[in-house]
Amino acid sequence: MDGSKEDTFLRIFHSRPEVLSSAPGRINLIGEHTDYNNGYVLPAAIHLRTHFLLASRPDSKVRIWSENFQEEETFDLEAIVPSENRRWANYVKGIFWVLKQEGHRLGGVDAMIWGEVPLESGLSSSAALEVSVIKGLSTVWDIVLPPPKMAKLAQRAENDFVGVKCGLMDQFISVLGRKDSALFLDCETLDYSFYPLNLEKAGLSILVHDTKVRRKLASSEYNRRRQEATQALEILKLKGVRSYKDATTALLESSRAQMGPVPYKRARHVITENGRVLRAVEALQKDDFPG
Repeated sequence: MDGSKEDTFLRIFHSRPEVLSSAPGRINLIGEHTDYNNGYVLPAAIHLRTHFLLASRPDSKVRIWSENFQEEETFDLEAIVPSENRRWANYVKGIFWVLKQEGHRLGGVDAMIWGEVPLESGLSSSAALEVSVIKGLSTVWDIVLPPPKMAKLAQRAENDFVGVKCGLMDQFISVLGRKDSALFLDCETLDYSFYPLNLEKAGLSILVHDTKVRRKLASSEYNRRRQEATQALEILKLKGVRSYKDATTALLESSRAQMGPVPYKRARHVITENGRVLRAVEALQKDDFPG
């Protein structure tokens, strides 16, 4: 642990921390807008992480200090409600809320958060925060959660408490990510496999470029896009498919007249993107980067 962070914790809370947890951000190699449509994704964890340093308290009070924002949020476990002024705090509160919803016994904590994952940049800083918090609380309160369950609870916190109807990919890779590996995930069955990213051998590297355009899922059209994709799938189900993974472009074209132009575009993207993910996995198995 960075000694300066422990010193900061001691200065703020006048006690020593007990647990340090962390979780990575991610890139998504391929599989955009497929996770919340129960499709296929192929993300990879990155080296940038979010950290959660905490100590238990004898009461039900929770104090959270954010090093990045230089501000504190305080709440009681008996009254967990969203914050209007500190959006970052809602991702933390959501984890406490969902663990209580699951019936786990929690106590108060003093905690400090900091991280290197750039905010609102498409690298899943929110999932890294959620997962670092749920890992830390699980450790300090002896809560045993299998990795897929941990990811699903973090997703539920973001869906139902924060209000962003994200899919499961971000939380799943933040829980299970490995160095130099991509994770292939079926977001419907939660079956997953790791594939090595032998980039160095191929003389390749992954470049992430910051466009400086901030990505705000809750205030963008993200939730609307999800609704449009769901609307299109309901029409396809009338033709006998169970999910987008079962659908074909031919079936989509036969249903096009029943859809508006936007739902059609959403469906076409998901169906073809699922196919692209499967082809990418085949290429990775052969180290065939040109594809």
